[in-house]
Amino acid sequence: MSSPKPAAALVTAEKNRLHRRLRRALITLGVFTGLVLFTFFGLPPIIRAQAVKHLSAALHREVAIEKIRLNPFTLTLAVEGLQIKDRDGSAFTSWKRLFVDFDGFSLFTGEWHVEAVALDGFSQRVAIAKDGSFNFADLIPPPAVAAPAAPVAPAKPPRPIRISSLKISDAAFAFADASRAQPFATIVAPLSFTLQNFVTVSDPKAPYAFSATTEAGETLSWKGTVSIDPVRSSGEFSVGRITLKKYAPYYAALINADLLDGVLDLSGRYAIDLAEGSRQLALTDASIKLSRLLLAARGSTTPLIDLPAFAIEGLNADGLKPAATIARIALDGGRLTVVREADGSLNLLKLLVVPAAAPAATPAPVAAAATAQTAASPAGAPAALPDVKLGEFALTGLAIDFEDRTTPTPAQNGLSRLDVSVKNFSLTEAAAPVVLKLAVLTQQGGAIDVAGTAVREPLATDLTVKITALPLASATPYIEPLLNLRIAGGALSVEGRARLAGTVASFQGDVALDKFATVDGAKGEDFVTFNQFAIRGINATSAPLAAHIEEILLDTPAARLVINADKSTNLASVLR
Repeated sequence: MSSPKPAAALVTAEKNRLHRRLRRALITLGVFTGLVLFTFFGLPPIIRAQAVKHLSAALHREVAIEKIRLNPFTLTLAVEGLQIKDRDGSAFTSWKRLFVDFDGFSLFTGEWHVEAVALDGFSQRVAIAKDGSFNFADLIPPPAVAAPAAPVAPAKPPRPIRISSLKISDAAFAFADASRAQPFATIVAPLSFTLQNFVTVSDPKAPYAFSATTEAGETLSWKGTVSIDPVRSSGEFSVGRITLKKYAPYYAALINADLLDGVLDLSGRYAIDLAEGSRQLALTDASIKLSRLLLAARGSTTPLIDLPAFAIEGLNADGLKPAATIARIALDGGRLTVVREADGSLNLLKLLVVPAAAPAATPAPVAAAATAQTAASPAGAPAALPDVKLGEFALTGLAIDFEDRTTPTPAQNGLSRLDVSVKNFSLTEAAAPVVLKLAVLTQQGGAIDVAGTAVREPLATDLTVKITALPLASATPYIEPLLNLRIAGGALSVEGRARLAGTVASFQGDVALDKFATVDGAKGEDFVTFNQFAIRGINATSAPLAAHIEEILLDTPAARLVINADKSTNLASVLR
């Protein structure tokens, strides 16, 4: 039987055990501390160096990263000062700081969860070369041609990704296009984007917002909700102060005109749902406004179309029906310069004329299929019209300068003011009455007022007509080919009611021509004059053809007949 150890020996042994444990703890703490310090200070430079190396090789572009910060405790990553140069040495992609906060608990849940993603000072440049190639074209791999494979079982869907907060701030997007006859360039900055609670599976409550401003002061904003599976989105958008002249390189080849000025504003709300059973494609409360539109013939600085304000308001559209309602289309003020050339063509229509491209040959199989489809379609079956309703079309204060060069002496006419109102128009409800109103002031001082209703099917109109002191002198160029005569004075007045029912027309009212005077074109002497010619109490109809007139009045008529020395008369010289 062994004797018990002395107490001193026991104390020494206990101390040794404590020392060994302390050394192990210190070693463990040192290793942990070293790993932490390495993770904080040693690993980021390695990641940075490897990222620069591999990204430069993969992108075939010079890549630089200023700093990478990594926190293993909070699972956050920050990449600062990234710069990627394009192959020609110009700027391509850069950002000041990218911060990602990953939720480590999502390792044990059914979805990957990123608490926050913040991108500050992002910049991207997209350029199109003269040959039409993009500056990033080499980064897009060619499509692979694979042999048909046997059908396989559908792969397991990937884990959903949830991003609690995504924020892009102080970003810039630069675009340059050298492929156009007139090079185009623009910068969208500053640009911001926020997205809250975004998830790659159905979540109709994920809100987002986007806003941007271009170098020309144009604004873009968008906010609403979005989900990916199924695709659903709703929200509101606005595009403001779009300078149309700036985008001439893209539409100049489509028109034979130069846009001198013009600003476009768009806004509205939308709803998109592509899920089966609840599909939706709607636009509500949208508006389109066009301001300061100046359009001139190609190469000219004199506007032919000057429209200070044009607006479409209260636009609601359903793309699935299809159907649309418009509360109001309004054109306020403006001036048109209309010229009818000697060949009968109109200058405004020439603005829209572009060289016609030769039609491409249709492949025989396609042509045969089209012929078969046409043959199979029922003859004369019209396509269904979309259900479009317009509350009001209002044109106010439009001036028109008109010159007609088809006459021997060009005719100069015009309207100092044109007002038009059309209410309650429907594309599908042909029997619905449309309310019409027309008011015209001519440059010579006459006035025309028409008001009433019209129905398309069955065709019917009921209009009150009032023409006040409409000058006839401007009609001289139109009678010159028939008569060597000039209208020196005269004003037409009409007041009555005009109706149309199908093919039957009727009129009740009065017609008067006041202070009428003509001179012969040879010597400029008076020919036929009268103070007034009036037909009152007219009641006429086309079916049966009949007319009842209460009174015909000719006041102070006079005619001048001259027999010249050669026995010719002024009447013969007037009658061409």
